[in-house]
Amino acid sequence: EGGGTELRHKIEIRPRGLLGIAAATVEVGMRLRRGLERVYRRIDTACMTARESARPGSMPPVDPFEPPQRATDRLRARVDGPLERVVERGGDPHVAEALASHVCTAPAQRLGRLRPRAWARAHGFEESLVVDTMLLAADEGLLEVLWDILCPSCRIPSGIEESLRALGEHGRCEVCDLDFELDMARSVELVFRVHPSIRPADVGVYCIGGPAHSPHVVAQVRLVPRERFALSLDLAPGRFHVTGRGLPQRWSFTVDERAVFDRWDLPLREGASPDVPRSLRPGRVQILLTNDFEQEVVVRLERATLRDDAVTAADAAASALFRDLFPDQVLAPERLVAIADVALLFARVVDALDRFEREETEVHRELVALSSEVEAAAHLEGGALVKLHGDGVMAVFSDRVAAVRAALRVTRPDATVGLGLHAGPARMTSIGGQLDYFGKTLHLAEHISRVAHAGELVVSEALLEDPRMVALFAEGTETLGYVRVGSLLAGRLRTRALQHAS
Repeated sequence: EGGGTELRHKIEIRPRGLLGIAAATVEVGMRLRRGLERVYRRIDTACMTARESARPGSMPPVDPFEPPQRATDRLRARVDGPLERVVERGGDPHVAEALASHVCTAPAQRLGRLRPRAWARAHGFEESLVVDTMLLAADEGLLEVLWDILCPSCRIPSGIEESLRALGEHGRCEVCDLDFELDMARSVELVFRVHPSIRPADVGVYCIGGPAHSPHVVAQVRLVPRERFALSLDLAPGRFHVTGRGLPQRWSFTVDERAVFDRWDLPLREGASPDVPRSLRPGRVQILLTNDFEQEVVVRLERATLRDDAVTAADAAASALFRDLFPDQVLAPERLVAIADVALLFARVVDALDRFEREETEVHRELVALSSEVEAAAHLEGGALVKLHGDGVMAVFSDRVAAVRAALRVTRPDATVGLGLHAGPARMTSIGGQLDYFGKTLHLAEHISRVAHAGELVVSEALLEDPRMVALFAEGTETLGYVRVGSLLAGRLRTRALQHAS
């Protein structure tokens, strides 16, 4: 009644004597049976709770393998003190209460890696509130800041560090037998661990091949030498890869509404080309895999999209709160670590250089005011002011849309401000004991701001053509024309607020 799943276990034991028979009867027939019954009941409860948790106001899923811990008065007192101070400093009280319950009752494994965005989604909170509350909790000593090093292939933590200073420029995944370049926007994730003085926590990674750790893996197939296998499955639009350990290359393809093919013949050998264009239509497709090697291979079909439930090191570096609370979390001085994408906003007082000698005090006042305005706009959009830069300031964002919104917020009543906005790959480094940025993207962003006249926002073509920005630019700006900055084409815009002010 009501459906369900019937589970049957078959255990073969060959005892050598009567004592073994008696022991097996007790251990397997009674204790193991009761233990499995408890585990499966909890798994059933976890599955039902997970389904219920999709409803507003419901509780998050329970741990399927470990019962909740008992929250003693002494433990609760150790937890409540820091969280009361967190709330006094601006932390969200509802997040703080849920975090207190989690710290007091969750199993040790769930305390070793608190992933803020994933935790926020599981508990139904706004992600930014959880990130800020956990940062404050770490500053108060309830949590510790850790950095997971994520393998780009299996996307599972291959290492963990307590400080950005300990990061090298490369990482290694023993599971995939892969050396890889670190990327602050993709392979370094901010996580939290409950402080050992509060409760012991387990930072181990269990069931590495489990789907919970690999949501990007659509299918996995083991092929013996010369085997031909028809992989049939339903695919939604997007980008995908066919890859695997030991394969000589990775084959990429897209699923697109405009495609006409639903079948792909793919021999797995170096330099092999598919017999159709690498684009399949959505729905039921068939990929014919042929293992042309003399050894067994394991083939994975993966989504190419990045996980969106991680707070990366790039996100943290662009957070004003993180920079304020953890100024010691910087890279080693000689390190240059890649960052796949960063948005940089330069704002400058247009005529400052010409006025420095005769109006030094007034120019300084305008720069201080501009710095405060950019810092406030960046903070509202999840970015951070990085530094004063000559006659202006630089702010950084890990999200391009947020950078555009912040730029549109920066309005100066006297309309003497010019803005430049650009995004792209860069390098992260530490200069003067602070996280900073280096590379061509920064150089171009600064040059773009130099061609902005008073009251203008100059934006690189890559941002102008981003579909996510079209509505923002249409609503907040008018296009004055285009200008070439080095190899870049940039749009010269006037924000409506600045236009009105002038």
